[in-house]
Amino acid sequence: MSGRSFERAALRLYAKGRLANALKPISTVHERVEAIQKIEGSDSAGQTERTTDPEFLKWATEQLKEVLANPEQVHKQDGVALADLMRWEHSDDSLFESMVVMAKKYASNTPFVVSLLATMPRADDTHKGAWRDILSEMLQMFSLCHEPEPEPAPESAPRSNIGLGYGSRGVVLSEGTWGVAYPSRLAMATYPSIYGVHAPAKPRKAPFDPKAMAELLRDCLSENFEPEAKTILDKVVSDADRINTSDFHTMLLPFLKEVVLVLRAQSVPLTDSRFQALYQSVINSYIMRYVGMEPAPPPNWTRPPAGCGCADCARLDEFLVSPTESVGRFSMAEKRRKHLHYQLESQRGDYTQDTERTRSPYTLVVTKTNKSYNDALHKWQARREEARSDIRAIGDKNLRALLGDRYAELTQFTAVTLPEAARVLPTTRTLPPLPSVNRAHNTRPAKRQRLDHGYRPGPPRPGQPYSQPWGRAAQGPSSTYRPSGAAAAQPLAPTSGNQIPPMADVSRPTGLHPGSTTQSVNPIRKRKAIPELVDLTGED
Repeated sequence: MSGRSFERAALRLYAKGRLANALKPISTVHERVEAIQKIEGSDSAGQTERTTDPEFLKWATEQLKEVLANPEQVHKQDGVALADLMRWEHSDDSLFESMVVMAKKYASNTPFVVSLLATMPRADDTHKGAWRDILSEMLQMFSLCHEPEPEPAPESAPRSNIGLGYGSRGVVLSEGTWGVAYPSRLAMATYPSIYGVHAPAKPRKAPFDPKAMAELLRDCLSENFEPEAKTILDKVVSDADRINTSDFHTMLLPFLKEVVLVLRAQSVPLTDSRFQALYQSVINSYIMRYVGMEPAPPPNWTRPPAGCGCADCARLDEFLVSPTESVGRFSMAEKRRKHLHYQLESQRGDYTQDTERTRSPYTLVVTKTNKSYNDALHKWQARREEARSDIRAIGDKNLRALLGDRYAELTQFTAVTLPEAARVLPTTRTLPPLPSVNRAHNTRPAKRQRLDHGYRPGPPRPGQPYSQPWGRAAQGPSSTYRPSGAAAAQPLAPTSGNQIPPMADVSRPTGLHPGSTTQSVNPIRKRKAIPELVDLTGED
């Protein structure tokens, strides 16, 4: 060993205790492996040179065994790190055995095991045997229904802003001015979640690497592991009905594209029944779950009620729940119209509102629409076009061979498309305005109206002196006098003050209409005549 190499080894051994303490917080496999590799290949000059010091390699192996025995969390990246560690030139049998034990222990973590098996070396029989044992353990608990790994936590936000910046209160602040510095725009943009600035939702990541899944299937086919290959295909078909619909775009559809390349590389015909069943089932699940059935139009004009229970809202609800009426007209005062308007706005249903101002009172016109159906139809059409583009990316020629007799059904979305007869919308029908509400059943008090009954002075009542003025004030509110007969037919002139009105015309027989010789229907009753007395004494 040269003097320089001995010096580096001595420095590593001297710092071994401090390095062990520094590695303790690193509790994941891929981070611990990365740290050991950096320490192994670094020196004081910053140049890369692999060390062969036995003491350091022994210490590094102990550090790796420690994290393999009890990892805090198992990630998808740990599988790739284990595969790289198996290729490490200083790896011994005990370290390899620790890696195999860990892989079997966490065989239920399918993303981790798939990434390991896809990159694991199989140079000798030992590695091949371990590869198949790990594969058998994983297939017993294989599942595609996994959540993607969480994003790494952001770095802690700075406690203060040194210098000037626009704070949350819109003023220029600096450290020391207020004792506490407010976040600047740069800090809020750098750490949005810490300062309550909600960034747009990120798309869901794939829990599996589709290329690693395809490589695992390729290895099974190349090693003639037919039972294992069939198990993988069956698991993918069954889990396609249970995974998150977003995983179709990030995992399953890219997996189907990679499988086409695997089949061509392994000289497997595309018409193989195993892979035809795979493509037919996965694409059918994609269409049924992501695209979904085409929304059906509403059968009639019935809409949910929106009233509060008052008489005006009862009329409104009667119109809304009607299956035939599409346009309702409500002529009423402004306050009552606004009440109906607020009730409709609170529901945000499928209708529009307008006010006609042609005559008083104004008319609130409510028109039912099919907005919800149209919005749902447009979204469905957008999903259908997206799915059509994703399916065509596999290749039309490949799809014809892989889908077989279901090619037309799946590429034309027959299962989720409604026939033309089922797309008929209800016809628009405008009905006349509803009858006015009965005031007897109205819970709201009616406005007091000023009425003109047209009272005018009439003939004096019997025994009433001519000096007393006639009319409503003289008769009093309890008067029930109404002129009839000739007096009712004679027009009267208005009077003022104590003016005496003209007397009725008595030149014609009482009870007869002018120009008529027949008695009226209601003649004035005459007083019975007193018989005349005759003097028979002859004296004066």
